[in-house]
Amino acid sequence: MNKIIENIANWLVALKERKDKIHQNINAFMRRGNNGPIVGAVVFGTIAVLSSINLYKEHGKLWLALPSICLLILFFFGIMVSDAYKEKVKYPSPSSQMKPGRFPYGFSRSGFFKGIYGSLDPISNIRDENLTSFLHFL
Repeated sequence: MNKIIENIANWLVALKERKDKIHQNINAFMRRGNNGPIVGAVVFGTIAVLSSINLYKEHGKLWLALPSICLLILFFFGIMVSDAYKEKVKYPSPSSQMKPGRFPYGFSRSGFFKGIYGSLDPISNIRDENLTSFLHFL
């Protein structure tokens, strides 16, 4: 009798370990990238589309089928905006932290304008070094 109880306990422990491993893998998958919203869109989108198709087949009126699709689109648009807002608050852009009159990332004024001057293409006649040197441009 003890062997049977021990075997059942071993099976339950193994089952719990597998369940925990699957749970960890699913959580890691959902946190990676945009997998959470994608899985949610697939699951709830399927439900909304199937219910819309069912309503249209039963009543034959398109206006009865459209609200569930529209609500789904608005719901996921709201989730995407909310996620973008949280990301912006969590990691503010450097331009929002700039002080007036300063260049970001420790650029000097001449280095910043030198980059702009160097990006102007002399072949397409945007920059003519005979008419405008870098010092005149600066």
